[in-house]
Amino acid sequence: MVLRIVLGTVYTAMGVAQLASFGDMPRILSAYGLVTDSAATALAVALIAGELVCGIWLLARPRSKALAPVWVYTAVSVVWTVWPCRRTCGAWRWPTAAASGST
Repeated sequence: MVLRIVLGTVYTAMGVAQLASFGDMPRILSAYGLVTDSAATALAVALIAGELVCGIWLLARPRSKALAPVWVYTAVSVVWTVWPCRRTCGAWRWPTAAASGST
């Protein structure tokens, strides 16, 4: 339950901060190379809405067993983790046994 409250606080704060800087969000997402133009605006709206919905849900219902906020949290986290890595790490790929040197 404590983790849900902490994550709810973090996600709500992220959503509020990104909402405050909404004008810059499409440009930031475009810089990552994920999407451009109107798709960047749509993705910014989806990410901010997802963060706010997830954060408020986790704060309002910390004992909830519902999976919806968990999936929203996962989706938003994947977008913020994988796509910036794609941009900064080159062509991002799932690690393979050959790449890690194991057999």
